[in-house]
Amino acid sequence: MEHFPKMYSLLNISGISQKINLGEYLNQITISLAESYIEDAARIEIKSSFDSIETSPRTASSVGLIVNEILTNSLKYAFPNHKHGNIYVSLKKQMKRQ
Repeated sequence: MEHFPKMYSLLNISGISQKINLGEYLNQITISLAESYIEDAARIEIKSSFDSIETSPRTASSVGLIVNEILTNSLKYAFPNHKHGNIYVSLKKQMKRQ
């Protein structure tokens, strides 16, 4: 739970510069949730890869809420009856098409 203040500080600090590193923000969310579900760590592995993408704090907050909800539901319900599994989370930057 110690990561939540860090995540909020990322949004607040970035509000000054109007940009936030979305990859870093999502990584903090992923770490925080993994630690919250530590009792499941032996059977559920979260694998993540986040590109560095600058975006507004508002967009980062919206994307963060979506990722948080999907990860939380996956950790709670994707592997019933103590089944083992992997959860993959990634953010990849794509080049703009001309």
